Amino acid sequence: MKRLEKRSLRIRINDLLDHCKNCELVRGKSQRTRDRICQVECGLEAEIRNLGTRLTKNKIPDALNKKTYIELLNNGYTNKRIAKLYGLDMQEFYKNRASWGIQLRRQRPSRRHELTKDKLLEYRKQGLSYRAIAVRYRMSESTLIRMRREWGLQVG
Repeated sequence: MKRLEKRSLRIRINDLLDHCKNCELVRGKSQRTRDRICQVECGLEAEIRNLGTRLTKNKIPDALNKKTYIELLNNGYTNKRIAKLYGLDMQEFYKNRASWGIQLRRQRPSRRHELTKDKLLEYRKQGLSYRAIAVRYRMSESTLIRMRREWGLQVG
């Protein structure tokens, strides 16, 4: 990739990040909440990641270690996303994890029993998407659709 192409990618990334600073979706939220909102609701996060990947395509990231892995997990990254970030196939990734003595964690149980029809309607009034609500309650979108049908709410 030529120097001017790299420069134009960096400029585009900076423009998108400037937009993120003034984004109304995340204003006044904690960093963890902002990350989740950006991943679930904002299309810019995917574009920034895509541009960054194009920019660093030929660069090899530092080797993944236990400390970095735990930090990424705490920042909301999934195992699959971490493996992709470091260019590892899943088998190699799990071997690394096993060598660090990290066991498979049980998946946290769904919180769908905590979601009520009133809470759902309140979140929708606040402007949250159904996908964001599903993520918040650790359920799939199809589960949320089924619950909406059971409550007699319009689906589709």
